[in-house]
Amino acid sequence: MAESETPKISVVMSIYNEPADWLRKSIDSILNQTYGDFEFIIVNDNPQSISNRKLLEDYQKRDLRILIIENSNNIGLTKSLNVGLSKASGTYIARMDADDISLPHRFEKQVEFMNLNPNCVVCGTWMNYFNESDLMELIREPIESDDIKRILLMRNCIAHPTVFIRRATLVLNSIRYNEQVRYCQDYDLFSRLAMYGTLANIPESLLKYRRSDQQISTSKKEEQRELGYNIGYSYFLTVLASYGLRADSLNLPSKIRSLKIAANEKRYLLFAYYANLRLSSCLTSPLLNGDLFQLGELYLSSVKRSFYRFHKKPVM
Repeated sequence: MAESETPKISVVMSIYNEPADWLRKSIDSILNQTYGDFEFIIVNDNPQSISNRKLLEDYQKRDLRILIIENSNNIGLTKSLNVGLSKASGTYIARMDADDISLPHRFEKQVEFMNLNPNCVVCGTWMNYFNESDLMELIREPIESDDIKRILLMRNCIAHPTVFIRRATLVLNSIRYNEQVRYCQDYDLFSRLAMYGTLANIPESLLKYRRSDQQISTSKKEEQRELGYNIGYSYFLTVLASYGLRADSLNLPSKIRSLKIAANEKRYLLFAYYANLRLSSCLTSPLLNGDLFQLGELYLSSVKRSFYRFHKKPVM
């Protein structure tokens, strides 16, 4: 069935302890969208905060599109997003973070893209990093589905607060955020959704992404990296299974090379295979198997990942 020309959007945001000024700018950027047919689900994950409650109530009085959900206690971002998803009724789920700013035409352009591409299950956009000095840095990511799916074997390349997700895909396949994944929950979700349709990034900055000292600390970034590597490995196993292969298949590199798929996809599958060997094997096997030249610059990335996967304490 073709999507309506004006489908309803469910915007899902979770808030915790963001400064009131950041919250207002973020909420205002949604309320001021040129595309106005949406419900704005805001989950308050800090029920002890009187200022949070008052700010949200004030906004709700001004705009009936806002639905406030207050958790009984702090449950974290992943679970809060699932709470928001459980209340969503729109054709598309739009994600938004409480410290970022959506540009006015974001929804309009993403609705148009999703309507024109009914097989697309996740659509992100490019974005600009900004800081307190309002210095801007444009972040570009791959835009075509095949390129995005290849890169997902290495890392997440879809910015979480920019995405539209087709809700029917979530509902029909009983897909939610994995509540066992504290960080990188977006990477985990996108790598699972990749098996149900195409992925895309609109090649235009439609969101300003705030960078600040209040975000995840350096120690958490280490945990994020290890989680990300494990999610990448799980996605690798899923892709292999789609070709009738397993990680323990005999002569797996040779079988990957014999697949009738694009050369670049083979290259990334080989990267994922070597990156998930122990370090000594990762260093030597590409040379022994004749894959070192084909891996190219991905070789060093595979060595780095092998080191972190097998010489750091597992987090999943």
